[in-house]
This record gives sequence, C-alpha cells and structure tokens, in this order.
Amino acid sequence: RTRSVASSVGRTRLAGTGGLPGKSEMILAARLQYRSAVPRRGVPMVRTTRTRRQLDLLDRLVTLMAAEGFAAFTLDELALRMRCSKTTLYALADSKQDLVVEVVKQYFRTAVDAVEGRVAAETDPAARVSAYLSAVADQLRPLSRVFMDDLTGFAPAAAVYRSNTAAAADRIRALVADGIAAGAFRPV
Repeated sequence: RTRSVASSVGRTRLAGTGGLPGKSEMILAARLQYRSAVPRRGVPMVRTTRTRRQLDLLDRLVTLMAAEGFAAFTLDELALRMRCSKTTLYALADSKQDLVVEVVKQYFRTAVDAVEGRVAAETDPAARVSAYLSAVADQLRPLSRVFMDDLTGFAPAAAVYRSNTAAAADRIRALVADGIAAGAFRPV
C-alpha cells in the first residue's frame, strides 16, 4: 500500500482503494503535513510565506552581507549583529549555508522588483532597455568586493547568482525583441 498526501484538500488516499480515507489515514496525513514543516538536520524545510519581521530581517542581512561579505560570520555573530536569537535565524534557514542562500535570493527578489519598476515606468523600447541596464547597475553597486568574492567561492550562492544572471540576459533579449516587434530596433 502506498499513501499520497493531497495537501490542498487535506486527505490521504490509499492507492488501489479509490475510496475516501478513514480517520487514521487523515491523522497520518495531518502528521505528515506537520512534519514536512518541522526542520530536521539534513532535511530541507518546506517554506511558508515569510512574516513582515522575517522579511525585514532578511533585508537587514542583505545589507550587512552586501557590505561585509558572509564567509567570516558565524551564526552567533549574525544573531548579535541583527539583535535577534539564533532561533530566529534558524526560522529562516536550517544552517548558515542555507541562510546565505536565502539572503542571496532575497537580494535578487528585491533587486528584480526595483529593476522591473524602473522598466515599467518607460514606454519607449530604447528607454526600457536603457532603464533596465541602468537599474541593474544601480542594484549591483552596493555589493562589496568581499561579498562578490564570498559569493563566487560558495557554490550554492554562486548558483543563485548564475541563475539570476541568465534570467537577466533573457530579460534583455526579451526587451530587444519587443523593440524589434515595435519597429524601434532593426533585426540583426
């Protein structure tokens, strides 16, 4: 027998039975859903929507790490600098390494929002491309050399950076394609 949890309806279906679950299967489903959200060493946490406080903490961590890097920090030092407990940091990620990845992701989420806001303010295709490139440069400017060195030296964070760089290149191509379609640019 296999079980699958359909979290959207909170039911467990026993494979091959085709029926609705009994009370014990529903209890098991609830426990499985609860367990999936409980952090365990080596098992990735299921992320839920962040609270305003958690987002603020992530933004403050972005500011700190962008200026000073992250490799030299311990979780104790980060908790002290952020004026929070280590438990609060562990609510964001299971380890320092995972926290760094979350911080890098938060940086890119915020940067993308700022960049796209500037692009949306423009209607002319050439101005949109220019706004995009200028906004990206503005977002990258606060990143210190030590942060960039730490980023390139830590594979999981470097992967997030590469993924976002690839997305930025795709976005530029799309802006140029839009300009070609509008007749503002000539095809090459």
